[in-house]
Amino acid sequence: MNVTQPSTTWQKALLCAAISSSILLSGCKIKINDDDVDKVTDAVVNAGTGGTTNAPVTDPSKVSTSGFVFPADAIYVAPDANDGDDITNELLLALFEVADDAVVVMPQGNFVVSETITVAATNGVTLTGYGINETNLNFVNATGDDAFRFEGGNDITIRDFGVYEAQKNGIKVVGANGIHIAYTATVWEGPLEADNGAYGLYPLQSQNVLMEHNFAYGSADAGIYVGQSNNIVVRNNTAKNNVAGIEIENSTLADVYNNLAVGNAAGILSFDLPGLEQGYGGSVRIFSNDAYANNADNVGNGAVGIAPPGTGVL
Repeated sequence: MNVTQPSTTWQKALLCAAISSSILLSGCKIKINDDDVDKVTDAVVNAGTGGTTNAPVTDPSKVSTSGFVFPADAIYVAPDANDGDDITNELLLALFEVADDAVVVMPQGNFVVSETITVAATNGVTLTGYGINETNLNFVNATGDDAFRFEGGNDITIRDFGVYEAQKNGIKVVGANGIHIAYTATVWEGPLEADNGAYGLYPLQSQNVLMEHNFAYGSADAGIYVGQSNNIVVRNNTAKNNVAGIEIENSTLADVYNNLAVGNAAGILSFDLPGLEQGYGGSVRIFSNDAYANNADNVGNGAVGIAPPGTGVL
């Protein structure tokens, strides 16, 4: 998957895609509004499988709320699971040595996952749920730092589900070429505290990264983060109540636009740190974003912990 930088014409055309900040509270479960994450009303392009257009279908059991259509040969994980079930073993089985270009569909509902789900060196694989509110995975008692960890691989698509209460990081992708993360949430509920997880959506040391229409809430470091990576687009996301809403670190050729950063300690950050494998970043463009009311107490550690509350863009 190649991520091209938008031209001036694209920049103007995309100004109308800004998203609002409202969220609903349903009991103690954070629910992401339609206003937080835009709905796709037309057929959707799956950038992780070579740009295949999915035609509309009428069967709601075969399409996510964002409009992504599950193909006929999709792999369904625990399709008969009930709310509250632990689906760890089913996920591990489905994603172990998964075939190239497979679409793996997680069930609709609220489920428990009790250990890190590691996906190694896949090609063209899509991991999807039924929607950002419809498939919710709770890692509150899981073992391992990461909820999901993707190691290597090419043209990976992650979409249409929510990860709650990861021990440290929500969805971490390391050393991949071609990453599309869309309509996905990482959430730590309750107040922003130092012992919340560190990173929500977390591509690292990767190439050709596209992150769009996601929601990140409650990270003690950064909600939406890209580090030591190249050729990046971060657009149409909402980052709320994190230490840093959106962060680009030691990365090159990044466009960050049409995002909403609200209620964080610092809204949008771009910087280099010493001593990392990719020493320098550059050609980072931050434009057409809404960053306001980023006045939360900074409970973070390390470099991000020194950003003063009230920072919009740094």
